[in-house]
Formats: sequence, C-alpha cells, structure tokens
Amino acid sequence: MTTTGIAITSSQIQIVQRRNSSHSHPLNAFGDCILNSFTPLHFGTFGGLPTRILYVFVGLAPLILFITGFMMWQYRKRPTPDFSQFRKNSWD
Repeated sequence: MTTTGIAITSSQIQIVQRRNSSHSHPLNAFGDCILNSFTPLHFGTFGGLPTRILYVFVGLAPLILFITGFMMWQYRKRPTPDFSQFRKNSWD
C-alpha cells in the first residue's frame, strides 16, 4: 500500500513536504493508515446525513447540560421565603 502526503503552506503555493510511505518503515505506513482512518470519524462523513445529524445533537449536548445544570443550581441557590411570621399569626 502506497500513501502519499503533501503539506502546503497557506501563504505560498508551493510544496513544503512530500511523504511517500512506501519507502519508509512498514510500521510508519501502518500508523499512517490508522491515523487516516480517524478522519471520516472526526468529520462524521462515514455514515452520510444521519451521522452528521447525530453529530449535531451530540455536539449540542454539552451546551444543553450546562444550561440545565445552571438552571438547577440557580433554583437551589434561590432563597426560600420565610413564612414563620405568617404561621404564628394564623394560629393566634
């Protein structure tokens, strides 16, 4: 298996680095294959549109957890009204 990688700088349109894994150590080529297999997983392109929609919900989950946690904390920190004076007057 031969894989070739090219690195290009954004300011200049020229090849900075060219890698050809067929001339390198076999473990390096295996490592490149493993790392390249994570690219579709990272971008959510391996399952089509359903996977991308799932990634949107999974990506919004921390925000939803933060908002609901903040609301629960706010509710817990809210001072409770003191009804003791009303209780004393109502039983007299």
